Amino acid sequence: MKKKILSGFLTLVAMMTISTGSVFAQDLIKSTPSRADDVTAGEDVTQGKKTEYAESESISDTTYESDKVVYIYATETSNVVISLPKTLIMGETTTPGIYSGECAVGISGDIAGSQNVVVTPEVTDSIAETGGKQSNLITTVTINDGDSLTVTANELLEGPVNATTRIVTSGVTSGTWKGALTFHVSVTNN
Repeated sequence: MKKKILSGFLTLVAMMTISTGSVFAQDLIKSTPSRADDVTAGEDVTQGKKTEYAESESISDTTYESDKVVYIYATETSNVVISLPKTLIMGETTTPGIYSGECAVGISGDIAGSQNVVVTPEVTDSIAETGGKQSNLITTVTINDGDSLTVTANELLEGPVNATTRIVTSGVTSGTWKGALTFHVSVTNN
């Protein structure tokens, strides 16, 4: 009974499964710093490096210079925040039976230069008439006019990246309709 009341209340609603959340890369582990007061401290697990000291070396008055190279390592984890709506309302276009709706998608954060954020919208619960009426709906979903959006580290350095997701359904007739749209979000390595 509750389901029927809820279905009647939601007219032409495509539910989004993600609202705002963070996506973390699985392969980057934040490094711990070396310290002067503890010569064993300091490790970068991602790059497989630990603090190391060279053998002590004596410089005599016959040695004028001694250049020693110290290699520096650091790893910071990736963190991405994506903003999505929870509900999307579709409305009829100028063509009868064709309904569409748009939503803004925001991506911000910081990722490694070897990584990308990939956002792919997918209709995961087909839009259907809630009373059970048969239909021949055709639904398409795009993000910035493509199937998916790939955002690079350099694009995120310039500031938040904004995109538009558009869903179009043809064949809508009398009744209340609803479905679900899922955004698949991942941080990938090049």
